[in-house]
Amino acid sequence: MANRPAASRAVRDRDPRLIVGPAATSGGLGFLITADQVPGKRSPGSLSWGGINNTFFWIDPTRGIAGVIMMQYLPFADAEALAVYDAFERGAYQLVNTVQ
Repeated sequence: MANRPAASRAVRDRDPRLIVGPAATSGGLGFLITADQVPGKRSPGSLSWGGINNTFFWIDPTRGIAGVIMMQYLPFADAEALAVYDAFERGAYQLVNTVQ
């Protein structure tokens, strides 16, 4: 299938652990559910998802924080996009920890 659309090629061989990190995850109706604490980031029970063009969001009901970051390029789960997402999420939690 050499003529696959770019979006189809972009999702090939991608794993949710690339996005969340080494924490255990499970699937829910419309969300990826984080089962373990992610150090410096989200709590167990947090919900998240990522879109094909490196658009991501997470909701952490335990900590009362959520974030959305929208990048518009392929491939999905690109290493640079994941690094930006990780820095964004860590920065949001650092800010919340400073304010509290």
